[in-house]
Amino acid sequence: MSSFYPPVLDVIDHRVEASQVKVQFSAYFFWLKLSKGQDGDYGGKLMNFVENQVFHSDKEMAKLLSLIKAASVASFFKGKAPMISRAISFYIRSFPFSVEQLRVVLALYEAEYADQAFVQAWRARLDPDGEQPLPGELPVWVRYVGCTTRSASVRAEEDSNLLGSNRLTNFMKILKVAFGSQAPKPVVFDIPLLDVPLSETMKADNTEQFLIHLLDRDLLLNVQPGGSFRSYQPLASDLLCVYKLKLDLNTSYMPRSGDIDTIKAKIKAAFLQHVPGFEDENKQDVLEMSVNQAVGDYENGDPTSYQPVMMIGSDITKEIMASASFFLGNCRAGRIVNDYLSDINLETYETASPYPMVDVYPTLNHSDVDEHINALAKIVEAAQPMVLATMGFLPAAICHSDFHGVRSLGQKEYRGALGRPRITNIDAAFDIYSPPEDSPRDLYCIVVPNVDAGLANYGAGSPSLMRAMFLIWVRVAIAHHCTMEALRAKGHPPMQSKALCVDILTRLNKMEANINLGIMIDGALDEFYLEYKTSCTDQYFAKVKRAAAKIQASSETEAQAQIRSDYFSQLLGTQIDDIGKTVGAPNSPERLLQATVLRRRNLPILRSNPLYDDEQGWIKWIMAMAEDKAIFQASARAAKDNLYEPTSVLSSSDMAFLIENCAHLIGESKTDLSWVHDPEKVASGYAAKAQIMRDAWKIKKRASPNYTTFKGIDAKDLFIMTPIHVSSNKANMRVMVDGVAEREERGVYIPDGLPDGDYLLDLDAELYDQYHALIVKDKNTFKPVLQKDGVTPIHVTDTKLHQEAHQTYFVAFKATVAALNLQLRPAMLEDFWNQDKVLRLLWQNNASDADFTFHTSRLSPAHVNFFERLRVTIEPIRDQLQPSELAHWEQLIKPPTTEEETETSTRNLSRISKLFKKITKHAQAGSWSTKRCYEYSDSSKYWHVPKYEDPPSF
Repeated sequence: MSSFYPPVLDVIDHRVEASQVKVQFSAYFFWLKLSKGQDGDYGGKLMNFVENQVFHSDKEMAKLLSLIKAASVASFFKGKAPMISRAISFYIRSFPFSVEQLRVVLALYEAEYADQAFVQAWRARLDPDGEQPLPGELPVWVRYVGCTTRSASVRAEEDSNLLGSNRLTNFMKILKVAFGSQAPKPVVFDIPLLDVPLSETMKADNTEQFLIHLLDRDLLLNVQPGGSFRSYQPLASDLLCVYKLKLDLNTSYMPRSGDIDTIKAKIKAAFLQHVPGFEDENKQDVLEMSVNQAVGDYENGDPTSYQPVMMIGSDITKEIMASASFFLGNCRAGRIVNDYLSDINLETYETASPYPMVDVYPTLNHSDVDEHINALAKIVEAAQPMVLATMGFLPAAICHSDFHGVRSLGQKEYRGALGRPRITNIDAAFDIYSPPEDSPRDLYCIVVPNVDAGLANYGAGSPSLMRAMFLIWVRVAIAHHCTMEALRAKGHPPMQSKALCVDILTRLNKMEANINLGIMIDGALDEFYLEYKTSCTDQYFAKVKRAAAKIQASSETEAQAQIRSDYFSQLLGTQIDDIGKTVGAPNSPERLLQATVLRRRNLPILRSNPLYDDEQGWIKWIMAMAEDKAIFQASARAAKDNLYEPTSVLSSSDMAFLIENCAHLIGESKTDLSWVHDPEKVASGYAAKAQIMRDAWKIKKRASPNYTTFKGIDAKDLFIMTPIHVSSNKANMRVMVDGVAEREERGVYIPDGLPDGDYLLDLDAELYDQYHALIVKDKNTFKPVLQKDGVTPIHVTDTKLHQEAHQTYFVAFKATVAALNLQLRPAMLEDFWNQDKVLRLLWQNNASDADFTFHTSRLSPAHVNFFERLRVTIEPIRDQLQPSELAHWEQLIKPPTTEEETETSTRNLSRISKLFKKITKHAQAGSWSTKRCYEYSDSSKYWHVPKYEDPPSF
C-alpha cells in the first residue's frame, strides 16, 4: 500500500476481509470525506476510536465523524423537519451504560437469546483474560449503524415498539426487562457527510459496510455486515480451484426437444391446474414471469437451445411477488446466487435467469404440498433439465422422495445430503401402490441439494456457510459441464434417462478428483455445523435454564425431560402409525406389495436397518416377518448393535439421559437395557419424567402470588359476587380448592349474547330454587344480566358446572351452597357422570351391521334423527343411570324452545361429537390400513360413523 494510505484504513480493510464481504469501494474514499476539515493528527485519533470506540463518548464520536444529533420525532410532526429525506442518509444509535450495568444486561441477554458471538466479544472487552476487570462505574456505549430514506429518529421510534426478533430488538427487550421505564434510550446521530443520492443504492450499501466495520461489527447491535443485499467474496484458494477445473462448457446450451410454445403451454397449464392463486387476474404478470423463468434463458434468443440446470426454491419471496421479476434480479437470496454464478462463470445476470427456475410454492398460497409437487414434476418434465439445483430442505426432500411427498428425507439426514449429487425420478404420476412388477417412466435427473440462499440474510451470515454454498454451486457448474460433455459423445443415452445420469455422475466424480472438491465441501459444512451446533446447544441450554427456573426444578436434567418428552412422544408415535404393521401371511402377495410400497417410500427409519442397502435381502426380511408385527420397532431393533443408539431419532446423550433418569419411572432396569430398543417405552420414559415435573411445577406455581390471579382478579373460595372475565362466551376465573388456586383452561361456557367484559357471578339465594345456578350480574348495578326475553337471567346451571368443571368450579359451587345454608339437588350428589357408555350403546344399537349416518338437525323428521335415537337409547337404561347422569342426558335431549336453548343445544352437540369421535376411532386403532372413520359436516348436518366394533375399555 502506498505511504499515503493511513494505517487506520488497514484495520478496517482487515475487518472487511474477515467478514468475507464483496465490496466495491476503497476505504480511502471515505477517509477523504471524513478527514475534511479535521485538525491535528486525525489519523491517530481515528485509529484510537476504531480500536476502542465502545469507550469513546458520544461527544468524542460526534467530533471525529462530524455527526449531528438527529432531529426529534416531535419536530417532524410540528413541520420543523422533513419526514422524507432527499437522499439515503446514515445514522448511529448510541446506548449509554456503566460497565456494571452492561454486565447485568449481557447476562440477561445471554440467558434469553444465547447470542454467544455478541456476548463473548463484549466480555472480552469488559473482562479481558489475564487482566483486571474494568471498573464497574466506567462509562461504555453500545451502538448500532443504519441507513434510511426517512428520518433516523422516526426509524428509532418505530423500532422502540419492539416488533421482530433481530439482535437490536432483542437487546432492547432485555433493557426493558432490566430497567423497566428507566431503560436507557439511544441517542441518534445523523452523518451528513456520507449522504448518498437516492439512485445510487450500490454506493449506499458500500457506505453502510464501511461504517459497520469502522465501528467494529463484532461489538455492534448489527448482525449483518451491511448492505441491502448480502454479498460474498470467495477465498482466493477456492477461486484458484475453479480456474484449474477449466469449465469451458458450463455456460453452454443444449438442444431442447419440442416446440417452445408447447413447452410454455405445458408449464402454464401445470401452474393453473395445481397452484392456487394463479387464476387471479391480478396475478397474471407473476404467472407469465414464472412460466418464462421455468423455461430459462435462450442462447442468442434461440428457443431450441437452453442450459441443462434447473434451480428449485422453496417459495416465492414477497419482493418477487410484488415486482414479478426474476429470482436473480430482485430478491436478496437471488442476489447471493447471482454472486456465486458470476464468480464461477465470470458473467453477471441482472435481468434474466441463466438457469430455468421454479419454486415449490410459486405463490404466497401454501396449500396442499402434494398438489404443488404434481405441478413441479410436470414443469420439470416439460423444461427437460438434466441437473436440479435445489435450495433448501423442502425441494431437497421432494427430490429425495422421487416427487412422492417429502417423507423420504429426514431433517438429520439433510446435513449429509447437502452437496451430494444423487439421481431422482420425476415421474410423480407413478402409483407407488401399484403391483411390484410396475416401475416409473424413465424420467431421471441429477439432484445437487444446496442450502436455502436466503439463510445468508438471516443472522450473521456465517462465512463458512456461504463458502459451503459457493462450493456446492461449483459442483452444479461441474455437473453442467459434464452434462454437455456427455451429450457431445456419440451414441449417448436418451435425455432424462437413468443411463445418461449415471454417465454424467461418472464424469463429475472423475473431474472433481483433481481438486478434492468433496473434501472442501465437507470441510466447509463441518465448520458451519460446528458453529451452528454450538449456537443451538447454547440456545437449548438457555431454554433448559429458563425451564428449570420456571418450574423450580431440583436439577436441569428434570427440565430437559419436560422439554424433550412431548417431541419424542409425538415423533415416535407418528412414525409408528405411519409405517404400521405387517399385513398378510409371510411371503404372501399382500406382504410383497407392502414391502414394495415401503421400499418405494424410502423412509429414513427403514434405511437405518443394516439390511436396507441389500434391496432383495431387505424385502426377504420383511416377507419373513410374522403377521401383525410393528415394522418400526423391528427396524429400530435391527438398526444398530450399539446400545445407546437403537433408533435414528435418539442421540447417545439422549439415550444416556433416558437410562439414568427415566428407567425406574416405567419399571425398567438400568442394567438389562433391552427395553431401550422399544420406541414406545422410550417415549413413555420421557413422558413419565415430564409428568412428574409438570405436577411439581403446578404445586409450586399455585403457591405463587401470580398464580392466584387471572386477568387481575384474585382467586375466590365462594361464588358470592365473584368477579369474572368473559371472552368469546366463556367465563374465566380462579377458585381456591383445598387452599390451591385452580382454573379450567377452557373456562366455562356462558349463553351467547353476553358481550365480552367483566361481570359478577353470584349464587343468589332468592333465585336458587328456581334456577339451581350461578347468576351473571352487572358489576356496577349488581343486578342480573337478562337474556333476550328480558325476563330470564343469564345463568350457569349446576349441571353445567358438574359436567364441565367438576374438580374446580363445582367444588366452589358446593362450598357456596353450604355456606348459604342451601341444599344441592340429589342429582348433584353423585359421582362425576360417565357418558361414554351411553354413546357406545347408541353406536352399537344403530351401526352393528353396517356404517350409519345420524342427521343432527332437529327440523328434519324425514331422516334418522340423532336426538331421537339418543332418547330411544336412554329409555331402557334409565334405571341404570346415576341421577346426575340422567339429569345430564335429559338436558341434552330436551328440544330447544328459545334461541338461547338452540345455541346451547349446538354447543352440547359439539361436545358430544368429540367423545363420539374418540369412541369410534378407538376401535380402529392398530389397523395397518387407515381410513377416515368419523366425519362431521356443518353444511349437511350429519355424523357418519363406521360399523360398530366392540372396543376394549379405556
